[in-house]
Amino acid sequence: MKVIKERKKLEKKYTKLCLKYKHSLPSKNGRIMSVSPTSYYYETCGVNPQAGDVPYFRELNEKAHYGIRLKIEKEVFEILQNCFKGHFFQVKDKVLKISFEELNKIFQRNNKKTIKLDKYNRLIKLLRRWGEESKNCHYKINSAEKRLSKKYEKQ
Repeated sequence: MKVIKERKKLEKKYTKLCLKYKHSLPSKNGRIMSVSPTSYYYETCGVNPQAGDVPYFRELNEKAHYGIRLKIEKEVFEILQNCFKGHFFQVKDKVLKISFEELNKIFQRNNKKTIKLDKYNRLIKLLRRWGEESKNCHYKINSAEKRLSKKYEKQ
């Protein structure tokens, strides 16, 4: 829990810095997200984060992935049988958009065993659970910060 608190603290710091310098926060699927030291450079059009924060955040990030999220990731990749490549969140987004039939076609194309509907439902449930666990690992933006971000986005 200490690792996650430290990570949230860093995200809060860089989220507040973005808003202080009147930059809007990134959003995904209509949800405004916090800013990490690694994404701060891109969100602020080239302003570098403080020295030491990026490697420290990466270290915290690796440690935060152990536990429930790592177990879920392993089980998901076991079900997917290495048919998808990339970071887990990218794989998650791809798989959630694919129907049961389409997923089995991908398995057939890659000469892998097809899965049954109950295993597909388990996969979808795991991906959603991972998303919920992931939300708990990030700084939650309050309504005032959201309002400011939307204001800066319009400017």
